[in-house]
Amino acid sequence: MPHMLANPGPDRGRTNVVMPSTVRVSMEQSLGSEHRADLMSRIAMPRFRGAEEVAAMVSWLCGPNFMFSTGILFDPSGGRSIW
Repeated sequence: MPHMLANPGPDRGRTNVVMPSTVRVSMEQSLGSEHRADLMSRIAMPRFRGAEEVAAMVSWLCGPNFMFSTGILFDPSGGRSIW
């Protein structure tokens, strides 16, 4: 992966990564209350992001206003950056 990020290749394609933490989808809804509370306690902005927020970021990354960057890891996690 680091090689792909640093070397866009002959067609000059871009490689960026979007790595959200917990997103409000059906899988998240199946979490137990203790697990949910633990995850929420680790997020500076105390909510799970919506799938539409992640989709908006991906749309922006693929659009004409973001043509010059490659090799970036985007972390839409609301301030949770525990790896």
